[in-house]
Order: sequence, then C-alpha cells, then structure tokens
Amino acid sequence: MNSLLYQPHAVPLSLGWHCHVALFLQDLGDIDKIRYDRNVFDWFGIPMWSICELMEKGFADLTTRSLLEERKRYTTKDNKILSHLTYDIRFLHEFKPGPVSTEDWRLFEEKYTRRVERFYQTLKFSKDTGRKLLFFRVQQDLHNKIIYPEFPKQTEQNELFYVKKFADQLKAEGIIFQIVFFTESFPMGYDAEHNIVSVQYKKANPDVQIGADQLMTILKANLPFVQRCLRVVT
Repeated sequence: MNSLLYQPHAVPLSLGWHCHVALFLQDLGDIDKIRYDRNVFDWFGIPMWSICELMEKGFADLTTRSLLEERKRYTTKDNKILSHLTYDIRFLHEFKPGPVSTEDWRLFEEKYTRRVERFYQTLKFSKDTGRKLLFFRVQQDLHNKIIYPEFPKQTEQNELFYVKKFADQLKAEGIIFQIVFFTESFPMGYDAEHNIVSVQYKKANPDVQIGADQLMTILKANLPFVQRCLRVVT
C-alpha cells in the first residue's frame, strides 16, 4: 500500500466482485512484503447490491444451507456454481465436486463466521483509531451471465448507485474510508461526497475477464490520478 499508493496506514479490503480483487491486494502487499488478512468478500462472486443488503441485515443467512443451491451462471456454459438464493452470491472455491459432508459444511460456516467477525472488528478498529479503510471494487461484468428474475436489484439501479449506498452506510457508522472503483461504465473522477475514486478501463474483448494482473496494469497506468485522490482523505 505504501510503495505504489503512499498509504502506509490505510487498511485495504476487497469488495469483489470476484476473487481477483483479493489477489490484486495480495500483489500490492507482496510489493511491501506485507500479508493482509482474508476478508469476507475475498473469495466469492458478489453483486454490489448484495453487499449493501448484507450490511443492512448483519450478514444474516450468509451460510444458511437451505438458501444455497447449484445454479447455472453463464448463458454459454452448462456448469453450475453453488449460489445464494437471497444474495446471488456465487461460492466458487469452497467445496470439491460431489456431495458436501456435514463436516465440510460446518467448517465452511465457521470460516465465514470468523471472516464476518473480522470484518466488523476492522470497522470498529477504524472507528476507534481513525485509521482509514481503503476498499477496492471491480464493476461486475454481466456479459454472458444469467440474470435471474428474483434479483430485480441487479437491473433496477446501476452499480455506482450501490457503491454510493455502501459509502453512505460506512459514513453512518463513522468510518474513515475511501473506495477505489475500477469501472468500465462510468467516467474517471473523484466523488468527494462519497469518497469514491472511479478508475475507468476498457476491455478490447468482452469475453476476457479482468484479472489481478490487469488490475495492477490499470492502477499503474492511472497512478498519479489515484495517488492525488487518495491524499484527499488521510
């Protein structure tokens, strides 16, 4: 966080939408020889609206077994992904193919209980110490994705609306923060009201997913702009 962003005291956290954001933060940490704690949003696919709902509901039913089932995700593929029927979260990395044992599910529940607790502890740490939390979010890519009708929030508002809503939730809790939002749809800029740094990128091929290496390339290409924005909140 210091070598590239000059943010030695900020605490980085991923807001997804996929695991490559966590890998990108891991790469940032490797530059400074720092290993960051795992965050609750690190390793699954999650829309921004459901992060806001999880905040509102205190992460209720995140691992409730009856609310998770395997569902198709892609219009071009037949494979299924363990998905949350309330939050539309996709758990891609949790279980091996085949039946899930009671013990495996118990370990899964315990792991996410720890990560939720760690997330709340991090919010409290920021509030108590005044340390800034620096969130990173990549805009969800809906190309070739199935949008299920029971999730109207996916299309009722654009993603920036929910990034701003999340910012309002943090402000209401007295958290010092900024959000770096990698986006394909919205212009470059800094929203001082919501502490959002929008970093625009363009994909030459819509079928190619933005990975950790690409995020690092985008960051470095826009580094002076990002550094200036991050100095606004100390």
